[in-house]
Amino acid sequence: MLENKFIGLFGGAFDPVHKAHIEIAENVHKFLNLNKIMFIPTGISPFNKNLTDYNHRLAMLNLVCLNKNFEVSDIEITKSITSNDKSYTVDTLKYFFENNNDTYFFILGSDALSHLSDWYKWKDIIKYSHLIFFERKGSLLKDCLSEEISNFVNNHKVSDIKNLKQKRSGLIYEFKMNFMDISSTEVVNENINNSDITKLVPEAVNKYIKKHQLYL
Repeated sequence: MLENKFIGLFGGAFDPVHKAHIEIAENVHKFLNLNKIMFIPTGISPFNKNLTDYNHRLAMLNLVCLNKNFEVSDIEITKSITSNDKSYTVDTLKYFFENNNDTYFFILGSDALSHLSDWYKWKDIIKYSHLIFFERKGSLLKDCLSEEISNFVNNHKVSDIKNLKQKRSGLIYEFKMNFMDISSTEVVNENINNSDITKLVPEAVNKYIKKHQLYL
């Protein structure tokens, strides 16, 4: 009988993946003692964002997910190719949850959390996973949340990570850490300006961007 695993799911455009993404994934993996972190690049954005071709975004992720702790899933990209459907997080989580007995931890930044009520069937997300949201130590996230989202978080929040591994879904945990202040938009803008982006992205990603003349 296969052992049930604890898997972090890190979704996003990753356009491009940068050092803060990696730092967050490494910290969550270590702190929650997960089996692995799975990066899930968006196929078609529900918010109609213009995204770089999926082949490039997948390739850059694969360049930085070379250790056993990281994995890349193309589930949302495959869906966009086969059915031309938008990528809805709740559908992705439901698929994973219903197709095995692993426990999933959906990783979400505080900026995304503050807009969670704009997401498709957002309250159903924790039916299929736990929700791990991260913010900087010392920041005041509660001041940025609507009453609806704040109540949702408080109704499901736990302070002990042991609780997260006793159930398959339904709980919310706040993970505080200090991490690099980097955004994909910053990487794109710096590259457009022909600035050095090696402080923002892993070297392999930097070389890939230059080779394929992305974000010009």
